[in-house]
Amino acid sequence: MRAILLSAIVFSAAAHAAEVSLFNGDFEQPGLTAEGVPVGWHTDLPGVRPSVHAQFTRLRTHGGQGAVRIWDEDDRGYSLQSRFYPAVPGQTYQAAAWVYNTAGDGWLYVEFHADAKTRLSEKHVGGAGVGDWRQLSVADKCPEGARYVSVLLYSSIGNKGEAAWDDVTLAGPAGEGKVLDLDKTQEAKRMVYDPRLFNVGSQKQLLFDDAFFESHKGFWWRVCPPRKTGERNLVADKPWESFIINAWQTVMEDEGKYRMWYEAYDKTYGGDDQARYCYAESSDGIHWTKPNLGLETFDGSKENNILFNRLGGQSNHGGTVFKDPTAQADERYKFIFLSCDAERKNWAVYGGHSPDGLHWTRYPGGPILNVGSDTQTVGFWDEALKKYVSYCRLWTHGRTVGRSETADFLHFPMAREVLGCDEQDPPDTDMYNSAAIKYPYAANAYFIFTSMYPHPSDNLEVQLAVSRDGVNWTRPERRPFIPNGEPGSFDDATVYCGVGLIRQGEELWMYYHGSRARHNQVYPQHIDHEGVYSRAILKLDRYVAVDASAMPAEFVTKPLTFSGSKLEINADVRAKGEVRFELQSAEGKVLPGFALDDCQPLKGDNLRHVVTWRGGDLKALAGQAVRVRCVARDASLYAFQFVGE
Repeated sequence: MRAILLSAIVFSAAAHAAEVSLFNGDFEQPGLTAEGVPVGWHTDLPGVRPSVHAQFTRLRTHGGQGAVRIWDEDDRGYSLQSRFYPAVPGQTYQAAAWVYNTAGDGWLYVEFHADAKTRLSEKHVGGAGVGDWRQLSVADKCPEGARYVSVLLYSSIGNKGEAAWDDVTLAGPAGEGKVLDLDKTQEAKRMVYDPRLFNVGSQKQLLFDDAFFESHKGFWWRVCPPRKTGERNLVADKPWESFIINAWQTVMEDEGKYRMWYEAYDKTYGGDDQARYCYAESSDGIHWTKPNLGLETFDGSKENNILFNRLGGQSNHGGTVFKDPTAQADERYKFIFLSCDAERKNWAVYGGHSPDGLHWTRYPGGPILNVGSDTQTVGFWDEALKKYVSYCRLWTHGRTVGRSETADFLHFPMAREVLGCDEQDPPDTDMYNSAAIKYPYAANAYFIFTSMYPHPSDNLEVQLAVSRDGVNWTRPERRPFIPNGEPGSFDDATVYCGVGLIRQGEELWMYYHGSRARHNQVYPQHIDHEGVYSRAILKLDRYVAVDASAMPAEFVTKPLTFSGSKLEINADVRAKGEVRFELQSAEGKVLPGFALDDCQPLKGDNLRHVVTWRGGDLKALAGQAVRVRCVARDASLYAFQFVGE
């Protein structure tokens, strides 16, 4: 199935008898690299991880059984490149390939290199048009100083599109030396999941990773940022907030109203440990008030919303409030925070308790978690584990996220790192906080909303990490979940997500702290009454989408056991798209009445599409192990759930 070149090129056979032999240009060789691309090829992405933008496919080929698909959604430009083949300066080399552009315009390059990292020249061609297979061809002379030639398949920076590529060839005389094999063949890490995960019952399951998939092709994962309202829901407008309302706040719906706990500083600020903890409440989650609590004296008056300063006589910083369903009434509300001992030597995590969230008492004795977590330390009761969980700051390689769990709130074991920056992140970057939650509206879902801190820019914005168990974390994409605002906006320098969320009907409301002051500008001599808490809105369950483009995508799940009589899908199916499902036995055989052709295609945008088949009774399969096959195009899927009538 070697493609015929569009034009012939004559070489000096006497001087160079051997020809370049491009490996796996037809994409028929078995095996994929750690990037999920055919062997013999690699992407320009840093690190070793499956690529969502360049993937092997069997769904659209020019010939044979395999091709590659390159998809570009964000104008960055994505490519797939061959190995580097020894070349002869002064000789001409021709690359050719067949391309099927579904959208946009794919480009074919022939490139020349001095070494694995130095490209000396290139020539490219595009303009194949959209629809149907067309052949591209480009030729160029190898310059002096070049030792290698390669082929590059590319989606250009100025282009958003999708292309399938097949039957790639490279013609020209072979130079001396070995082929540079740049395949990323380091074994990719694959998460090992608790088998109980696949007994889904009637609980909702989010599709933010590949945990449920036995196989998939053509899908990719996309982080779905919430819509920033631009509201200034709570601002620093009191004398005790004359310096700043700080990043660390907790929000929850409680006792028929919305409640917020936050920390503030006045102009006497001498260090983070001088935080005053304050309280606000709201009837609608938009308009917040600061009630006069009469609890703490400031400037000779108790007419303020301050809960405490120096709880139990010692410092406090970076605290989180949560409600403990297992505690007796006078300890129903818990507070977890950074503090110190009486000698101000041992900085660690301490605990407090309250019967109502307003009147607080520090637990006597020493710290509950012996780590100097100088950020917002998070705590909550995990009903699935029947334990308390805390997320804190560790300093293992810069700022990282640590985790500890315990059945006894007053005694946490030492935390261990569960999330940190790696080689795929910009240099000199770390994770400032976690804002971790156990998601209350689906099973097996935990989220971290960490503010990424690249030291050179001194700005912070939020990224999303996801987990099935709260221990093993992945980031579906390395782009902002809550980005900085436009220049001049109240959040153009730093953004930190608060802990907790509010559900309003089919929406989730999150609250974040925005500031115009960069991290190293937060000092009282530089700013006054700084900091804004603002609301961001997300559709229910739609933190991460598994996307299919105009080219059909497919997944098959591992065997799942369910209860119920209906299958509901949270999906947005665009105008020209559709989604169909098929049910199979655990062995992969199609179940009668549940074939793909029996399924009524899903159309439109719905949080609860009901999947229907012409001939099957889903209820009869409850309790059995079944596989779910999905074929989709032009659609985004977010969650699934088997439910009763």
